[in-house]
Amino acid sequence: MSRSNQKAIEEASRRIALYFNGLEDAQAYTRGNDEYLRIAMNSIHVADVKNSFIVLSLFTLSITMLVSSFMLLKKREHFHAEELGKARNMANTDSMTGVKNKNAYTSYKAHVNSRVSAGDLDSFAVVVCDVNGLKWVNDNKGHKAGDEYIKTACRMICVLFKHSPVFRIGGDEFVVVLTGQDYDARAEILANLNAQSESNSKNGGVIVAAGMSEYISGKDLAMASVFERADAFMYERKKQLKGARV
Repeated sequence: MSRSNQKAIEEASRRIALYFNGLEDAQAYTRGNDEYLRIAMNSIHVADVKNSFIVLSLFTLSITMLVSSFMLLKKREHFHAEELGKARNMANTDSMTGVKNKNAYTSYKAHVNSRVSAGDLDSFAVVVCDVNGLKWVNDNKGHKAGDEYIKTACRMICVLFKHSPVFRIGGDEFVVVLTGQDYDARAEILANLNAQSESNSKNGGVIVAAGMSEYISGKDLAMASVFERADAFMYERKKQLKGARV
């Protein structure tokens, strides 16, 4: 409360006390009790209104500052969450091809293993892909051409297995984990990949040797055993690709 408002209230109270003690000036008594009290109380009311306005203004300012601080805090939280997401994405992404990297594969494998242990994963398959001829391309056309060769192979894999996560776990090695639509169509997709690689081997295109294995419930206790079978099938396929640049 301001000093002027406090003074107005004190003055009105003093005048009312003087009035009822018969010490107010003569003119005050000509108005009558009701009118005198109305004028006196009105002066107090005006002071209260002024005081209330000040309090309301301070309250509004406080709320505004509180909301502003809250919005700023949320904005900062959103920014930090976004930056954390970007950092996490960078840590899990292969910089050359844009697919998931070995770090992401390790995390994904742990997730699958936990589901296998819990018994809530009925079916999935692992496809191991090896890019044939990369050494020949690097030796004869240079590493820049070799990088493009890897990118082209990656695009071919991603186009065929378009509903599954693709991981680059080595220089020329990729892993695809199939569930859902791709798992249901796994034989057809693998056949298409093999046919495209055979065709490319004749015209100088990218060759991808691939092996696939399905998860066997009750036998496979972890994803590693499924990967090992797929990897063995991949090496068999690598030998079958006649004319491939190995």
